[in-house]
Amino acid sequence: MEAQLNRITGMQQPLGKRFDMIGGTSTGAILAAGLCLGRSATELRDFYLSYGEEIFTKVVLPLRFWHKYSADPLTGRLKEKFGEATKLSDGTLLTNLLVVSKNATQGATWFFNNNPRGKFFANNRDLPLWQVVRSSTAAPTYFPPQKMAVPDATGRTVEYEFIDGGVSTFNNPAFQVFLEATEPSYAYG
Repeated sequence: MEAQLNRITGMQQPLGKRFDMIGGTSTGAILAAGLCLGRSATELRDFYLSYGEEIFTKVVLPLRFWHKYSADPLTGRLKEKFGEATKLSDGTLLTNLLVVSKNATQGATWFFNNNPRGKFFANNRDLPLWQVVRSSTAAPTYFPPQKMAVPDATGRTVEYEFIDGGVSTFNNPAFQVFLEATEPSYAYG
């Protein structure tokens, strides 16, 4: 798609500049965040080809009773590619981003986005992007949950465990992206 759009328009642009919002769940969160940061589709494909074997190295017993793979290689590569300091609020994203994760502590689906007018943006604005993406990729039995400290409405920080957004009803977040883009209560305008 990226190559076709570049050819049709005669302009070399990342997909993050061609869309108003990009959303993803699980491995789709890696792709969505990368595209929103201006990474090319080729660069993201190469991320998987270059680091897939490293990321999917099995852990030893007894850890394998809980998860097959360590989170450390994936965490390290996400920090490297997205930057440890990149936050949802710092303005580095080229377009609106929606990442779906499941708060395992509460049993609720969470939608992380960079919309400054969003209902929960004040709580999510300073979360590191790599951590938000890692939370969406924490597939049960494959990777351990991602712990994240999130401020609540009173400003108190609460630590939650997040797992793959694919275990929610939003394995494909297309409808939620549509709602956030069009429903006035989401305040995208």
